[in-house]
Amino acid sequence: MKKIGITLFLLVLLWNPTSIQAVSIDSSSITGVEQQAIGKEFTLDFRINLADMDMYTYDTTGVIIVQYEILFNDDVFILTEIEGMSGWDNKVYKENGRYFVYSEVGANIANHCIDNLAFCGNVLQTRLKFFVKDTTFPTSDIKMGEIQLAIIQLKEDYNYTNDDIGVIMSKSNEVKTIKIKEKNGGTTVTEHQSIIESTKPKSNIENEINHGLAQTQKKNENSDLKTLSVENAEIPFEKTKKNYYITVEEGINQIKVEALAEDSKAKVNIIGAEDLRANNNKVTIEVTAENGNKNTYMINVKQKKKMIDEESEEESEKNKMWKLENKHYIIGGIIFILLLLLIIISKLKDKKLDKSLKEL
Repeated sequence: MKKIGITLFLLVLLWNPTSIQAVSIDSSSITGVEQQAIGKEFTLDFRINLADMDMYTYDTTGVIIVQYEILFNDDVFILTEIEGMSGWDNKVYKENGRYFVYSEVGANIANHCIDNLAFCGNVLQTRLKFFVKDTTFPTSDIKMGEIQLAIIQLKEDYNYTNDDIGVIMSKSNEVKTIKIKEKNGGTTVTEHQSIIESTKPKSNIENEINHGLAQTQKKNENSDLKTLSVENAEIPFEKTKKNYYITVEEGINQIKVEALAEDSKAKVNIIGAEDLRANNNKVTIEVTAENGNKNTYMINVKQKKKMIDEESEEESEKNKMWKLENKHYIIGGIIFILLLLLIIISKLKDKKLDKSLKEL
């Protein structure tokens, strides 16, 4: 599988929409509490609704990275925790004074696409926990800014390249206004630790594609046979030769065929060997490669008459010839005998005539 420069993609392309478009961002929202006291924590759910997703076919795109900006006053709030969907890698980082939520798809998540790598669900959701600092602000807004999705064009052969990756963007105007309640008298506010990182996260997708997910390993495309044989028959097998011809005795309705694929993960299906008559005396060997490629080999079976029938025909022909020859001999003999009788009769008549003349 060719490497995908996901890291460069993240650094360079995340800010540049590309032409790959299928999934779309339908809407976004922020839900949660409306108020919280100083020194306390609260959670908000950030939700992105997607459209045009199809997790059951390759004629679609899937999501691999989600990034969106959050805007809040860090003199009022500290972001203390992020909780994303199960299986996702979730972080918050700061760059040039701006805060970004970054989520990357991982293994064993719900709503995987058909390739078991990308995400094809309808909802992307992240829960953020904030701590209210000791402040004099009566209210403060938390906003959701620009949303960016890194998407990948699904492919059956898993041979992804940078051309299969794109970004879609959408501007969110969602705002959550939090009313700040005063702290209880005498309460000491201990600020919590922020989880915000100072550098952009490095993507794990490239490693995942090249080394990780067993489901996304490039599948072998070899659909050739390694050996092909028929019991009691000789086949001059060559993997590039698709048609073979054998002769069997009359009355044989099944033959034993053995076929072994070159690739151990390819599947071999033998059709017709157990019932020659029902399959027009043809045996089909279908080889299906791991990636779905197919190859078909054909054995054409010809049936010859049994030897006893051939001998009977030969003997019958001899008998006919013998009878014909004997018939000629018999007719010749009869003619010879008739001629001999005629000669004898003629002689006897001549003697009687001579005797009669002498008496006169």
